[in-house]
Amino acid sequence: MSESYQNESQILLSSEALQEAIAKAHDWLVTDSDVEDALEQFREIVEVLQASQRAAEEAAKTKGEFLANMSHEIRTPMNGVIGMTELLLDTDLSAEQRDLAELVRSSAHSLLSIINDILDFSKIESGKFELSPIPFDLRKILSDLERFFSVSMGRKDIQLVVEVMQNVPDRLFGDPDRLKQILTNLVSNAVKFTTTGGGIVVLVNLFQMDERGASLEFYVCDSGIGIDEARQAKIFDAFTQADNTTTRHFGGTGLGLTICSQLVDLMGGMMTVESIPGRGSTFSFTAYFEIPDEQVEEQARESSFIPLLDESLRILLAEDNKVNQKLALKLLEKADHQITVANNGREAVDYCEAIEFDIIFMDIQMPIMGGEEAVELIRAKEKKSGTHTPIVALTAHAMKGDKERYLSHGMDGYVSKPIKRAELFSVIEDLVTKSRESDTKHQSEYPE
Repeated sequence: MSESYQNESQILLSSEALQEAIAKAHDWLVTDSDVEDALEQFREIVEVLQASQRAAEEAAKTKGEFLANMSHEIRTPMNGVIGMTELLLDTDLSAEQRDLAELVRSSAHSLLSIINDILDFSKIESGKFELSPIPFDLRKILSDLERFFSVSMGRKDIQLVVEVMQNVPDRLFGDPDRLKQILTNLVSNAVKFTTTGGGIVVLVNLFQMDERGASLEFYVCDSGIGIDEARQAKIFDAFTQADNTTTRHFGGTGLGLTICSQLVDLMGGMMTVESIPGRGSTFSFTAYFEIPDEQVEEQARESSFIPLLDESLRILLAEDNKVNQKLALKLLEKADHQITVANNGREAVDYCEAIEFDIIFMDIQMPIMGGEEAVELIRAKEKKSGTHTPIVALTAHAMKGDKERYLSHGMDGYVSKPIKRAELFSVIEDLVTKSRESDTKHQSEYPE
């Protein structure tokens, strides 16, 4: 829970307590004019506090709605930019064309990273951010990290050394995506501020271990420009850079370290920095992870298994944005699926009455009829027929709670924009396979 929310709750409790105290005092001291004056002042204070409470709640609601709309409006065109660039890179290009397309893709991902930073910061600040723990392999994450930075390291002739001490467990239970986010941000900063010919070291050590899990120490050391002592105390503050010229020279929002520090807090640890100007910096943090038991591991293996479908599916795509229509069509048609396009929810409902689909991808914000209303009508008709077609929310709404909201409204899956090809086909295979298995089970239980 955020500090501002806690303060607002305390104000509300205080105002209720004041009202109760006023009522009791009034019953006992109604004849005393001085007390009456004091009570009137208390009443005015209560009214001011309650007005402040209402204003704070309204401001929080407005801010949340603005961020949700901003996320949607930015992610929608970003889906087209990134997706079309990926498709372009799959074609035969000259060396110059491929280099230019790679630059477009890199720039688009940088912009998306900034957007995600802003949204993550907002969610953490409002107390709405939660970790998503699953079993994972720590050494694989670090191997992927090393491979990811190999290109940028080569360009600047920087050596990267990743070392995991032998006493560190291989398998952990935590949020691997957020751990990768922290490490990627720290190494990215190290690359940014390390001059040609320098070096970066990533070290992981076991700090403490108990019967439930392990507390690990992570170190990211570089031989870069360093940070003076006065700036070190503010380095984790929001919108703060190591020095005032950093943004002009190196770019960045000043949110990355703030987000990483708060993510580390959520992981039960703490982040610190030691640095000498001109000689480099060492960022270190601790984080606690549980050790997954055999049952958790088995459940994770089962949930990650997706049978491969080797067939052409009938897919309904409900999407009003022409660029996103074209992108989804290109991706799905490459897999030899048969696609029907609906430009709004009303058309989607009409198509479902005439054609039997294997899966439906449903945008949320569309003209004439939105996705949620269309799903309600489709599900109502299916209740009468006894059928169930998997429906996936394909949307730029990517704030916390959006996925759960759409699943509770009768949808079976969720894919956020910008669309990731692997995620798109993973959802198709998973839901269509489950739908076929459910139909087979139903037929065996109720034979004709």
